[in-house]
Amino acid sequence: MFGGTLFNRSRLARIAAVIAIAGFSLSTSSLAFAAATPVAEWNFEGSVSGSPVDDLVGTNDAIPNGAPAPGISSDVPYTTPDNAYSSSFDGSNFFVVINPFTGSDMSICASIKTLSVGSQVSPNNGHWTSAPIVDGEVGGGADDFALGIDNTGHLNYGNGPSELSHASVAVVSDNTWHHVCMTRNNLTGDVKLYVDGVFDSMGNTGAVTPSQNPTLKIGSGYDGNAPFVGNIDDLKFFTTSLTAEEVEDISLLNYDPEIQESNVVLANTGSGLNQSVFFTGLMLLILGSAAFWTSKRSK
Repeated sequence: MFGGTLFNRSRLARIAAVIAIAGFSLSTSSLAFAAATPVAEWNFEGSVSGSPVDDLVGTNDAIPNGAPAPGISSDVPYTTPDNAYSSSFDGSNFFVVINPFTGSDMSICASIKTLSVGSQVSPNNGHWTSAPIVDGEVGGGADDFALGIDNTGHLNYGNGPSELSHASVAVVSDNTWHHVCMTRNNLTGDVKLYVDGVFDSMGNTGAVTPSQNPTLKIGSGYDGNAPFVGNIDDLKFFTTSLTAEEVEDISLLNYDPEIQESNVVLANTGSGLNQSVFFTGLMLLILGSAAFWTSKRSK
């Protein structure tokens, strides 16, 4: 059934362990996610293209712009009932939301799939030339910011008035789904980037409050940005600087490569997992472990 190899048996054990942990974690979600509550969240599960996208935790609905407006796509990290759609951008359309980052720490997390890159080389990969995921740019030396993709395909966050930015080590513009997060300490200016639930790198963009633009664009920019063509899913804003553990909680269960390869169906948001998944995972863990040690003894 699983190829009869030690490799596949050990992989089965690992997958089962992750499923079991996922079920246990979600059965105690009030503890696991207590410190990671977004102030705004959009899962782009709308039924009609061109309609506002509901903010799942507040009233900051995403207002569509463009002709046509961003479309509804079934290209998602996982095709499950909990995550049937993403939003598709053509390089000229976008959503507008209210900027919640007014003097606080900040974190932004999203799933993205694109081949877009920034428009020009800059000494520090200037955020105003990125292919924007979320953009609050204001022309000149303003207290603004942008999260996007730089001219070499790396995740890039920057803000004014220093116009400093920080780029990831990992490439995210490869037409593959990636879960990306940025966190920023408002007092120190320290910025951390995460790709697929894993800490990537840290930089510093200056201790300022990037709140001068009262509205933000999703999938487009205000000031000379390159176009973003691709998909965005499960976008979340936080007015805290997430810890590595919180970022891992948000993304790890949905982006484990071995789970993807196994075709085990997990909801992208995690909301579809429950105790039955935990006990199923526990049984697979027992079976997988037995297969692993049986193979070891037979050598």
